[in-house]
Amino acid sequence: MSYPYANGVVKAIETRLLDRSRTAKLARTERSGFLKALADAGYGRIVPGDTIESAIARDMKDFHALLDEITPDKKATDLFFLTEDAMNVKILFKRKLFGAPAFDDSGADGSAAFPGLAKAILEGDDEPLPVPLRTLLSDIARKAGGTGAGTLSAIVDRELFGHAFRTIGLFPNDALRTYLRAKADFANVMAMLRMQRLGWSADRLADVFIPGGRYPLALVTEAFSASHADAARLLADQYDEKVSKIVREQTEKRSLSIAETLFADLLLETVEAYRDDGFSIGPIIYYHLEKTREADLIRTLYARAAEDRPAV
Repeated sequence: MSYPYANGVVKAIETRLLDRSRTAKLARTERSGFLKALADAGYGRIVPGDTIESAIARDMKDFHALLDEITPDKKATDLFFLTEDAMNVKILFKRKLFGAPAFDDSGADGSAAFPGLAKAILEGDDEPLPVPLRTLLSDIARKAGGTGAGTLSAIVDRELFGHAFRTIGLFPNDALRTYLRAKADFANVMAMLRMQRLGWSADRLADVFIPGGRYPLALVTEAFSASHADAARLLADQYDEKVSKIVREQTEKRSLSIAETLFADLLLETVEAYRDDGFSIGPIIYYHLEKTREADLIRTLYARAAEDRPAV
């Protein structure tokens, strides 16, 4: 397989993403008919007994299976999906270490990219996984011993991204490097905003900071202790001042979920430059982010229908 072939396949299935017309129709659909309307819109493989989450999970797994079949560089796609699996890794370790419950249809019992992940973490049976992933999970387990849930999440993020940044240096892939750096930066700025909102001290930022992005720890720490206007100025040199704008517009009354949404949009925008690069993983990353945004949109529309509120 080659990148031009793989990206040609991705371009072909891009047409299946929900467009404005189909989204508007879903927005007018009642809860009882939502899954049927979603199937009629051409979304995934919806079967009797499905829930919104099971339908979304199957669609993402189908996409990952397709990539496994067509990717010309499985190491690159695995590296991308490994950082995307951070939430599953956190949930599984919390189940193992703290007895956290499993959640129906959440995907917390496995991983679309690495189906043996749950068994490896929960039962210690990591034989089916690639050796680097086994080593990574072992490092996380060793460092997480005796920690709290919040510290565990920070350990998982740092270890996953650290592994990704070390590995990306072994082969040229600007699209993947750009994506990883932006995702780390946006996660660090979001951590800063959350900690400010919670009234935490700046010295705790080092415990959750993910190295490898464009913003060094010293700069984010300085921004942490500044006003939103001054923090925006400090962060203005990167991402065409768009991170700066998100930070500047933060207020005590504004929900942090708005900032999360803006950063998700900015991540998509950041990798858009590689959307048509037929010789890299760029189109695959871009399409996956579009699929993730589509899934969030479906959840939002369904939640509004469930509560009998106007969706638009």
